[in-house]
Amino acid sequence: MATDTGSTNNKDSYLIKDLPDVNVGGADYIAIKKNELGAQRGLIHFSLSSGSGTITRIRLYLYCYLEGNVGDIRAHKLTRTNWTELGCTWNNYDGSNAWIGGGGAEGDYDITAIHTTEVLTTGWKTWDLIEPDANGTGLTLTWEDELHLLLKATAEVGIGNLYARFDAKEKSANDPYILITYTPPVVVPTVTTQAATDITTTTATGNGNITATGGENCDIRGIVWDLASQGAPGDVAPGASGYANDVAENNGFGTGAFTRSLTGLPTGDTIYCRAYAHNTAGYAYGAEVNFNTESAGYGHNVNGIAAASIGGIDGVPTANIAKVNGV
Repeated sequence: MATDTGSTNNKDSYLIKDLPDVNVGGADYIAIKKNELGAQRGLIHFSLSSGSGTITRIRLYLYCYLEGNVGDIRAHKLTRTNWTELGCTWNNYDGSNAWIGGGGAEGDYDITAIHTTEVLTTGWKTWDLIEPDANGTGLTLTWEDELHLLLKATAEVGIGNLYARFDAKEKSANDPYILITYTPPVVVPTVTTQAATDITTTTATGNGNITATGGENCDIRGIVWDLASQGAPGDVAPGASGYANDVAENNGFGTGAFTRSLTGLPTGDTIYCRAYAHNTAGYAYGAEVNFNTESAGYGHNVNGIAAASIGGIDGVPTANIAKVNGV
């Protein structure tokens, strides 16, 4: 899982029932009040981040710095999206055009809450917007959506100062924010190719390393080889890679080194090979490496250097010995 907090808080304000024509969009707090005669409701708008991957949770964070026993506060989807921060009042959503009902009513916002949070203390408070609680219904949201919310006390009844105040974007600290939790998209793995080892006349060990899985375990890994150098294959299956031979294994593979036995190699020839791996995003190949198989009648390679036949002296042949480090 990964998280993102880059969503932009474009505007926030609150509506005051007993001051129905007063705009407070420039205030540095958002007030929610339960009082039946002087109810106050908050408005907030976010532009969600650009991103990719599957979103699993979107959570609103507001910092409550002053609390007066307001109790439960519900987040509702605000369907009236053309409200203005410096124009909205209890009577009007933009300074001149009326809400369907004072302070917003059915048609201005969805009556069914998205999420309800109890606010009885100061500190950070959260509302889950796509994971509903027992009293709410989650939203369908994705990257770059516009999110408009109305926040109100569950029951706007009673008298006295039953309220909560939350820091608005105008305040220098504890800005409202959105936390998006998501599963990053799977990408092709990252693979490297190492030098071949255990080289004989017709066999060798191909070596590769999956250095990053791309977000999920790989289901295939292997070595492709050919008698001619091939260009970078790109995201294609081994059969379309240009390499004539493929030595693969299937399972669930994480990061780490792996080997494949290369058999049936031509004697005394140059072999070109690459390691590769596959996941649901596609194929990835390491760089090409090459090596020479031993020639017939020669000893084994020593330190990866082919054996050489040493001629006789004055026409008398000597034994074949390995050529080591160029000597």
